[in-house]
Amino acid sequence: MKPTDNHTFRSRYYLLTAIQLFVPLFLLWASRFAFASYNSDLVGNPSFLRILLLSAGGLRFDLCVWAYLNSLFILMRFLPLAAVRRKGWIIASDIIYCLTNTVMLAVSCADIPFFRFSGSRLRLPAVADLFNDPNMTNIVISYTRDYWWTFALILLLAGVLAATAWICRPGPQCRLAQYGWKLRSTIFILTAFGSFCAMRGTLVIGRPLSIADAVWYIDSPPETNIVLNTPFCILRSVEGGSRIPQLKFMTDADAESIRSSVHTPADSLKTLKRKNIMVITLESGSKFWLDSLNDVPQAHKLGVMPFLDSIASRSLVNTHLLATGKRSVEGISAIFGGFPTFGDMLYMSSPYNANTVDSFVSLLKNEGYASRFYFGANHGSYSIDSFLKAMGFDSVIDRDSFADDSHHDGLWGIYDHAMGEYAALNISELQQPFVAGWFTLHLHEPFSVPSYWQPAPYRHNKPGPMRSAEYTDMALHHFFEIARTQPWFNNTIFIITGDHGSRDFKNTPFDTGYIQPHVMFLVYTPDGSIAPRRVTDRVMSQIDIGPTILGLLDYPKTYFALGTDMADSRSPHYALGYFNDQYTVTGNKYLITLGSSLDAPDKVFDITADPLLLNPLSSFDRTEVSEMIHWAQAFLQDYSSRMNSDRLRL
Repeated sequence: MKPTDNHTFRSRYYLLTAIQLFVPLFLLWASRFAFASYNSDLVGNPSFLRILLLSAGGLRFDLCVWAYLNSLFILMRFLPLAAVRRKGWIIASDIIYCLTNTVMLAVSCADIPFFRFSGSRLRLPAVADLFNDPNMTNIVISYTRDYWWTFALILLLAGVLAATAWICRPGPQCRLAQYGWKLRSTIFILTAFGSFCAMRGTLVIGRPLSIADAVWYIDSPPETNIVLNTPFCILRSVEGGSRIPQLKFMTDADAESIRSSVHTPADSLKTLKRKNIMVITLESGSKFWLDSLNDVPQAHKLGVMPFLDSIASRSLVNTHLLATGKRSVEGISAIFGGFPTFGDMLYMSSPYNANTVDSFVSLLKNEGYASRFYFGANHGSYSIDSFLKAMGFDSVIDRDSFADDSHHDGLWGIYDHAMGEYAALNISELQQPFVAGWFTLHLHEPFSVPSYWQPAPYRHNKPGPMRSAEYTDMALHHFFEIARTQPWFNNTIFIITGDHGSRDFKNTPFDTGYIQPHVMFLVYTPDGSIAPRRVTDRVMSQIDIGPTILGLLDYPKTYFALGTDMADSRSPHYALGYFNDQYTVTGNKYLITLGSSLDAPDKVFDITADPLLLNPLSSFDRTEVSEMIHWAQAFLQDYSSRMNSDRLRL
C-alpha cells in the first residue's frame, strides 16, 4: 500500500472500526468448520455443504454473543464525541477489543476437543465446575500437553486480532468533524439499535434467541452442536444448563430386573392400528375440574366443566395420573418426550438438547404418521415449540403462524376457542394417519376470557380460575363440535390430559401433596373402538402416556421408553415426582417421600385411608415400601445413565 493510500485508509474511521468488528465475527463463524470436522463422527458425519448450511443458521447465534462481548468496544468507538479519536482512547478500546474477542475465540477453540468428553457444547455450570475442581491445575496441564494444537490455534487467533487492531487503528489524520454531529449521532443510534437486535437474536419484538432455537435449523439432534457456538451456550445457560448427576444404587442387571426401559410387545404378530392420535393438554388440567372424577374428601363438586364430564363418561379413564412437576415445560417434556425434568434442568437449554429421543411422535413418524402441534403462545415461549420440534413434530402452529391477533388475549397468546377452531379445521390438511397436539392456555393467571365470545352464560362472573375453567370447557366443546364434521374425526383417538395440577386452590384439600399433582387422563374414541371404563387400581405417571398410546395402537415393535404402558400387566406401576426438592414415589396404597440419600423413606402415607396426607405412618408394610424404593432407585439410575450417555432410544 502506497503512503498516500495508507493515509487515506487510516483516515476512514468508521470503515476501520467495521473491519475490526467483522474479523472476530468471521473467525467465530469459521471455527464451526473446525469443530464439525474434528467431531464429525459425533455430529452425524455431515458433508461440507451440510456444514455450510448449518453454519448459515448458526450466524444468528454468532451475532448474538459477538454483540454482547463487543458492546463496550462498540460504545467506545461509536460515541458521537470528539474524544473517541484520541490516541489513548483508541489504544484503550483496542485492548478491550483484543481481550474480549480472544476470550470468545479461546472458549470456542477449547471446546473443539473437549466436546468429545462432554458430548455437548459447554454450559456455564460445566465451566463453574471446572474452576471449582481442586485438581484444575493438573487438568489444564494435561489438556495443554494432549491438545497443544488448541493453544497454538488460540495464540494464532489472538495474533490475528492484535494485527487487525494495529492495521485498522485510526490515524492522527482522521477528522470526525467532517461527518458532522448529526450524522455521527445517527450512526451511533443505528449501531446501538443493530447491536441490541443482534444481542436478542431478533428484532425488538419477540423473545430473545435461546439455545433451544437451534432445533429450527437441523434435521437430526446431533446437528444442534454445529449450529450453536460455545460462547453463546455459556452466555445463555444461566438457567437450565446443569447436568444430571450419575446415580448408582445397584448393578445394571439388578436395575433391569426391577424395571426396564426396553419394551417388547406381548404379541408381536399384531399389526399397527393406523388410527389418528390427538393429544389435548389443558393448562392446569387437574382431574378435579371434572365432577365425575372429584373424589377429594371434604371438597365440593365444582360444576365448571360439564362438557368434559360428558366426554369422561364415554372414555377410558385412569383416575390416578400424576404430574412429574409443577411447570408447563415439565409436563410437556414428560407427555411428549417421555422423560421427567426433575429439579431445575430445562431440557432445551440443557447439555442434553442434542440427544436423540425415541418419543412416541418420532416412532409413529417412522411408521408414516404426519404430525402438527397447536400452541397459541408466542414463538419460543418457554422453548415449548422447539422442544416439540425436537421430539418429532413436523410443524408447530403458534401465535405467529396463526396470524390473527384479533384473538390475542394481550398476554399469553391466542384465545383457546379461536385456536381450537383453527386446529379443528387445519388438521384436515394433514394426511392420515397423523399425530396432532393442542396445548390450551387460559386456565392460568390472569384468567382472562374473551368478552366477544360467550356461547353460554358463566356461572362465575368474576375473573379467576373457576370462570376460566368454564371458558376452557366451552372452548373444548366448540372444538369438538367443529371436529365432528371433519373427515378424520371418527378415525381418531383423543387423549385429554393436563400439564400439571391446578396451583390456584391454596389452603384447600386440592392443594395437598398427593391430590394436587393429579391431572386428568381421558381416552375418547368417537367410534367407540375403545370401550369406556375406569382404571382405579393402577397409578400412572405422565411419562407413561407415550407408551400407553403405543399400546392403544398395538405398536408391534420393540422400543425404548422410560415410562410404561398403562395396560402392561408385566411391569410395576408407580409414579415418581419431584416436589419441594424431594422425590415422592406413589403406588396403589402408599405415597412415600424419600430422604436425601434416596435409600430410605422420609415419610410413608396410606393414600387410601389418608389422601390428605395428614398422618404419616409409623407402621407399614416394609416389604412393599422397600419395593417402591428399589423401583425408584432403578428408575433414577437408568434415567441418569441414559441422559448422560445419549441412550434415550434403541
